[in-house]
Amino acid sequence: MDMDNDSVSFNEIFTKCYAAFADKLCTYVCYLVRNEHTAEELVHDLFLRVFERRIELDPGAERTKWYLFRMARNIAFDYLRKKNRRESRFEDIILEEVCLNDQFYRDVESAYIEGEVVSTLRDSILALPEQGRDVITLRGIADMKLCDVVRETSLSKYRVARIEKEALNVLRSELEKLLGDWRVGIRRPPVKEWKY
Repeated sequence: MDMDNDSVSFNEIFTKCYAAFADKLCTYVCYLVRNEHTAEELVHDLFLRVFERRIELDPGAERTKWYLFRMARNIAFDYLRKKNRRESRFEDIILEEVCLNDQFYRDVESAYIEGEVVSTLRDSILALPEQGRDVITLRGIADMKLCDVVRETSLSKYRVARIEKEALNVLRSELEKLLGDWRVGIRRPPVKEWKY
């Protein structure tokens, strides 16, 4: 029977403490966290802890008031620390997402430019006269030596070199139209130095 009386008296004291301090604590916590709904939840959590731990409080004592206010302040600060951590993690995620999206767009842009370059080169090569196509294909794509191209096409060395130069000039001008102000360089074949 004694335990029932203790339980009843604790419940009564707890109820009196809640009635006496809940509104004041809500106002105080709301001032700290700047959100009324959150303040009410935090104060309810505070009183739930008191109830679960069976902390004996005296509603008329000054020390009870200061104990509850200190507890409320600690709960509010814990909430604010967790909130700041969550927000900083969210900002990190957003920043990472922006970086990934930026890289994605750069990759897409690069792929688009590469596709345009390949497409322009293909169209330009197809627009060349047949001899120009053959020479560019054999010299540039098949990477054949000049003497092998001469043998393959039955043209003179001079004629092959002349066709290659004209074709490369056409390709360069087409690429410069596509790429704007960029200067398009051409690969020059190595020149043998003759020693006398």
